[in-house]
Amino acid sequence: METKTVTRTGVIGLGAMGLQMARHMMSKGFDVTGYDIDVDAMRRAIEQGATTCLSPAQVGDHAEVVLVMVASDQQVEEVVAQSGLLDRLQPGSVICIASSCAPETCRKRKSPPRTESACSTARLCWDRRRPTTAP
Repeated sequence: METKTVTRTGVIGLGAMGLQMARHMMSKGFDVTGYDIDVDAMRRAIEQGATTCLSPAQVGDHAEVVLVMVASDQQVEEVVAQSGLLDRLQPGSVICIASSCAPETCRKRKSPPRTESACSTARLCWDRRRPTTAP
């Protein structure tokens, strides 16, 4: 198995917790691209050095690992399944759902549908105890 060094990360949900995660990743040398539905949250992320996008799908264009830190199960579903994020990720990308959500919300996203798009090789990390391990 080939080991690849990750340098480009994305954070979807730049509120109190997501912004701190983004700041920590930037302090460790990662390029961080983010998105939030709140324009003020995106402004704060820019002030901290992050690049922002106009949609969750655009984050997928820029990140090898996408951290999802949103408020509800519905928002997780919207970001992961409905925003176009999966279609824009590169093969081998990882989505880490760090939101407080029902385990079932993540389990149903564990195996993306097999298509010709990059989502067929995207991996979801849903176990918050092992956020860097993909099933």
